[in-house]
Amino acid sequence: MKRAAVDFGPEAEGSILQPETATTWEVGLKGRHLGGRLEWEMSWFDMDFENLVIPENVDGRPSLANAGSERFKGIEMEATWRVTDDLRLTATYAHHDSTFTDYERLRPDGSMQQLNGNTLEMSPNDLAAGGIVYAPAQGFQASVIANYVGSRYLNKSNTVEADAYTVLDAGVGYRFGPWQVRLDGYNLTDVREPVAESELGDPQFYVMTGSSWLLSVTWNP
Repeated sequence: MKRAAVDFGPEAEGSILQPETATTWEVGLKGRHLGGRLEWEMSWFDMDFENLVIPENVDGRPSLANAGSERFKGIEMEATWRVTDDLRLTATYAHHDSTFTDYERLRPDGSMQQLNGNTLEMSPNDLAAGGIVYAPAQGFQASVIANYVGSRYLNKSNTVEADAYTVLDAGVGYRFGPWQVRLDGYNLTDVREPVAESELGDPQFYVMTGSSWLLSVTWNP
């Protein structure tokens, strides 16, 4: 659990919020087959959350608030197929259901809004990823990884929905002795979707960083 308050400067006098608490159930399975070449795991979770701290408008100003109660549940799966000692195929999938179960908030017009059954903003139901990784102990290396993020709501009222998107990362490198040289590219699809809500206000968001490249040289004795 934790307590939180907004502090925008030395003069701020934000009230202390209630601590977050949760009750969680989780069950998982995993396996290894074909001499260890195929590995997989999956898990199911169910969490009842109380007093989740969220960004909220209070008297027309950005602030934090306790969001009553919520329920988070879902499944997560992951599999790795080792084609050869140096080549691996990986895949992951997750389905999440994040909903308010009892949260009443004040609208700008002064009326009350009950969010029971609404999905938490910026919380996609579906996430998936797949990749190919070629990583021998010495010599040429390469990887390509795609990440999929499903559609999600941008507001607590669930009236504005953002489209799903896919991000592609790739890299190449060369390892010789203790040295490794790599060139990695991130977000090669140049997706600029909103990925996090700003603490400065309800309708403001941070967007994903555009395409970027990183050249690195490492030494591991």
